[in-house]
Amino acid sequence: KKNKPQLEDELKEQARKEADRRLAAYRKATGLKSEDKFKEALSYQGLTLAGLRRQIERDAMVDMLIGQQFRDKAKTVTLADVRDYYDRYPAEFRTEDRVKWLDLFINVRRFLTPEEARVHAEGLLAKAKGGTDFVALAKAYDQGDSNLRGGEGIGQKKGEIKPSELEPKLFAMKVGQVSDLIPVATGYHIVKVVERAEAGQRPFDEKVQAECRAKVTAKIVTREKENLIDELWRKYQPAVVEE
Repeated sequence: KKNKPQLEDELKEQARKEADRRLAAYRKATGLKSEDKFKEALSYQGLTLAGLRRQIERDAMVDMLIGQQFRDKAKTVTLADVRDYYDRYPAEFRTEDRVKWLDLFINVRRFLTPEEARVHAEGLLAKAKGGTDFVALAKAYDQGDSNLRGGEGIGQKKGEIKPSELEPKLFAMKVGQVSDLIPVATGYHIVKVVERAEAGQRPFDEKVQAECRAKVTAKIVTREKENLIDELWRKYQPAVVEE
């Protein structure tokens, strides 16, 4: 209260920056580069740029004020509270079998004979297992479409891997491992696993604790906001006027 003018100026400045950030994000998401086009798109929704900015700024100021008010309460979250959330909502911390992988495909049809294709594939395999950068190999020698994705293979979960013949091999491999040649009807694949997550419960480590703490804090803030609104409603009893 003593520094109300200064606080108000600071809130307005932060709200302006937040409005700039959100409006820029909206424009990027809609692909509207010019401000005139953006205004035109808003008008179709019955909105104006000034009105939208004003609403964003008001929301941001409310969020900042409420955040300051409840910040101390959020600090009271204990490790026991965090553990209780982890035990109460185990489904939020389960993982599925997932693999992120790189793919290098050699197309038999690009060679005069199947034997020539195999010899070429074995040469690339030797380079991959010898430590040559797999992404660089895929970009330079892949004869499928993984080179368009920086060498990344298609699909990460069971049932999503393409081609499907690679799935059993991928889920049996370890991180960093390069496969042998995997023959398919049209050629050979060489794959490398770069990330691997096995199905099960995530351990109660620092990362999970941080996620739990954020969730518990969000629940506290939501509850306190609702309590504040109820209190203000009872205290001032606003009237709803229909025009």
